[in-house]
Amino acid sequence: MMISVRSRLHLLLDSKTIPFIGYYWGSIYFKPASNFPVIPLPYGYAILQRMRADHGIILAYIASLLFPSAISIMDRVEQTVLPATADALAFKTSTLAELQMLSVTGAIIAQVAITALALANLSAVHWIATACFVVALVLGCLSVWSSTTMARLLSRLSNTEVLRSWLSKPAPKAARIKFEKIIGPRLAKAHAAPEEEVADLHASIIEFLEENKWKEASFYSCLLLSVPSLLLNCSLGLFLVGLGVYLGEVWKKDLGGVAGKTASRAVLIVYILGAVCGLALFFGPNSRKEAEAGFVRRWHACLEVQSKGKLPRSDTGSRVAPLSSAA
Repeated sequence: MMISVRSRLHLLLDSKTIPFIGYYWGSIYFKPASNFPVIPLPYGYAILQRMRADHGIILAYIASLLFPSAISIMDRVEQTVLPATADALAFKTSTLAELQMLSVTGAIIAQVAITALALANLSAVHWIATACFVVALVLGCLSVWSSTTMARLLSRLSNTEVLRSWLSKPAPKAARIKFEKIIGPRLAKAHAAPEEEVADLHASIIEFLEENKWKEASFYSCLLLSVPSLLLNCSLGLFLVGLGVYLGEVWKKDLGGVAGKTASRAVLIVYILGAVCGLALFFGPNSRKEAEAGFVRRWHACLEVQSKGKLPRSDTGSRVAPLSSAA
């Protein structure tokens, strides 16, 4: 069977990862090989597909590009918090520890950024350097504030039921729309209905909410949990950009004084090499770790591609089951 160009592209993307890009965005697009004995990691693929179905492809991919960590947290919540057998308080404990580390790191970056504002000749270089340092300082402080705020909020969610309710939607969108079509006309006439009818409506609403609670994670709750790390990443990135602009301007305008232009250029080169190597030491192994199961995803995708074609008939004339369902 011939495989289409689109299918080949999907196979390629499911088996490849790109450093840096893969860490923030690529992993949530990987389709997990759920039918194979591979350790399932919370990528967010299922969440992304559901957001696409509920809100359209444009809003789904905008959310995935801007807030990939929120989608990953949604997947983690639906796997480790919402199921009845899950230990929801373990998620709370780990998240509180993570927020504590983020607040400490944000305070350090804010301190470094405010120190950078006192660099020599900063007023003589391009204004982008100063702006990056200022914004890095602001985002670092906001990261600390948002971390402590979210920690206080989670601490007030004292039991499992309250925690699950805050992290989830009251009801899935599809179920809500279906129920609203049934109960909508009755609600429109509730003001003139007898007390028995109002009580029956009230009981129906409560029954619907009880049946559909803790089904899907809330995007906005998970986005709130991802805000501290998002602000911290932006703060660090802007600080590195500002420092690079500053060193480049010092070399370009020969502001090094006694050291001279040659020394300023050497410092800029060492800075670039150090920053690139430091980022590569993290994003490189992280990308390769995600790629370790790439061959399984490729095999799984091949089976799905083959099963979407025309299925052969058995000797008795009945259709053979798709390969993906038999795997």
